[in-house]
Amino acid sequence: MTKKYNSTEDFRIDLEKELYFFDELYLTDEKYKEFLGKFKGVEFDIIMVNEKKNPQNREHKDYWFAFWSDRNKVNDFPVRINPEIKFFHKEANEETIRNLIAKYGKEKVFSPEFKNRFLKNRLIAKINFEINIPSERIDFLLKNELKQKKR
Repeated sequence: MTKKYNSTEDFRIDLEKELYFFDELYLTDEKYKEFLGKFKGVEFDIIMVNEKKNPQNREHKDYWFAFWSDRNKVNDFPVRINPEIKFFHKEANEETIRNLIAKYGKEKVFSPEFKNRFLKNRLIAKINFEINIPSERIDFLLKNELKQKKR
């Protein structure tokens, strides 16, 4: 089937709908463990550290769940995860550890029940999202925003 387009923008929107590929891969627990061993993989929990302190700071989590929703799949993925994931390694914060020990005592600070992300070395994953793609409106808004900044 051949489709005629009135503008290159209409063509770009349809092209982006076709080019964004999403597939799910399911592994058995046995196969998952085999992959971890074979590729020397490490398993991490995904947590939102600031959500308890700042419940309004859940935008990233909202995008994450919006991406995986059935509605997103049906609508050609207006919420998309960029394929680039950046990892950052952060060392345990020695000053924070000293302050916690002074406040709570060494035994309590290093007990399994005591939770503080600064006590351990950690790996941080940065995942970027694109919102309202493909969309003519988002391009329009971005162009107007750029024009206003140049003034």
